[in-house]
Amino acid sequence: MPIFLTKTILSIVLLLITFLAMLTMFEALGRSEKKFNVSKLMKVHRFNGKIYFVLYLIIAYFCIDFMVKTKAELSPRATMHAVFALTIIMFLLLKISFVRIYKQFYGQVKTIGLLIALITFGMVGTSGGYYLIITKFGTEKTFYKVTDYKEEITQKGIIVKTDAESIRKGKEIYENKCSFCHDPPMEQILL
Repeated sequence: MPIFLTKTILSIVLLLITFLAMLTMFEALGRSEKKFNVSKLMKVHRFNGKIYFVLYLIIAYFCIDFMVKTKAELSPRATMHAVFALTIIMFLLLKISFVRIYKQFYGQVKTIGLLIALITFGMVGTSGGYYLIITKFGTEKTFYKVTDYKEEITQKGIIVKTDAESIRKGKEIYENKCSFCHDPPMEQILL
């Protein structure tokens, strides 16, 4: 199973856990007439939060591992995804510290929890949602061929061609695609 599909499936589970966390707290704190036992809902929410945190760390490991292996700058979409992920971990740590240590700030915990949920939707949407759209819900095989090819090139290394034909093609590509921006400082090199 491709790593992107694995991460997307885990992200969908993370979304379901997020929905459950929201539901438990909405039921516990949002209704004037209580349908469920509030202490049980709080226990479910706490256990759900632990599962969320562990799953978050697993997905983060896969993401960081992928970044390390590609050794490339992040795209704007991936940068937003990373910002969402970092924001979530900071809010989670802040929420836990308010609940356990800084109890004077307990009133802000509800807002922080809602922010964590909303940012989770953004985080999953910018990565897992995007992946599902471009691969037609994981059925498009072209995407996998490209990623396999990129992996193959990364493992083999890039072969530098120095024959006359390759240099001629490189000059032609440079003149057609790059010279309008980079020509003045580069004209001495290409002579």
